[in-house]
Amino acid sequence: MKQKVTPDSVCCVVVAFHPSADWRDLLRPLSRQSGQVVVVANSPLEIPLPDCRILQNERNEGVARALNQGLEAANQAGFEYALLFDQDTRLLSEGFMATFLRLVNAYPHPEKVAVFKARHRESATGGTESGPLSAQDWFESPTAITSGSLVSVALWKALGGFREDFFIDHVDHEYCLRAGAKGYRVVQSVEVLLDHHTGTLTPVRIAGRAFFPMHQPANRWYFGTRNLVALHRSYASSQAKWLLREDFAWMKRILKMCLWEKDRRGKLVGAFRGFVDGWQL
Repeated sequence: MKQKVTPDSVCCVVVAFHPSADWRDLLRPLSRQSGQVVVVANSPLEIPLPDCRILQNERNEGVARALNQGLEAANQAGFEYALLFDQDTRLLSEGFMATFLRLVNAYPHPEKVAVFKARHRESATGGTESGPLSAQDWFESPTAITSGSLVSVALWKALGGFREDFFIDHVDHEYCLRAGAKGYRVVQSVEVLLDHHTGTLTPVRIAGRAFFPMHQPANRWYFGTRNLVALHRSYASSQAKWLLREDFAWMKRILKMCLWEKDRRGKLVGAFRGFVDGWQL
């Protein structure tokens, strides 16, 4: 009989980079619903966080390294699972952890799962992730975004952690695809829902329809394009359908950027450099 996973066996890992003042709205409920909260700060923290363990980096080490630092802290402290967050996510209920762990404890083979993931509602657009109509409690997904991902600490260690040379974009996708190539699964909950705010989304309304350009800086276009090309190099044959969807999303983003964003030249140059460098990564 498998051992039941409890909130005390879960460490929450939150990556921070110049967070807004209200991000304690995430940390307070996490500290009440888990064994420990570890904050990995890629920028100086100006807000006291008395209920959290702080790992302060001297510079921005990137999302992947920060996640590995937080997970290593969870590993050394003896936690079984780590629940990953970024600073732009908010819980929608005090029962978040209990609901999530019901799925983990009910799933027949949790040792085969690389990531249990929550559903997300994008606060800027109001859109919510959907799954198969036949899904009742959970369904399998090729990948998960970082925030709201429950990761087995032992499996994270066995897989070699997050890929630090990716730095920021597609770090989560690469981890999931690598785990999938080794026979592990990504399981998405139907019931567990988080509110996620992409801070750069700004609506443009045309003929009653809203479009949401990302307004990310040129370096994000570099990393996003470079890492997507690198994923093509590694998973073109095994994950062609998923990569096609990502390519289509990338093309829509670049079209919106060209129509409505500033510094288009710098962003296009960043994307081109990323495309070239991705073949060497």
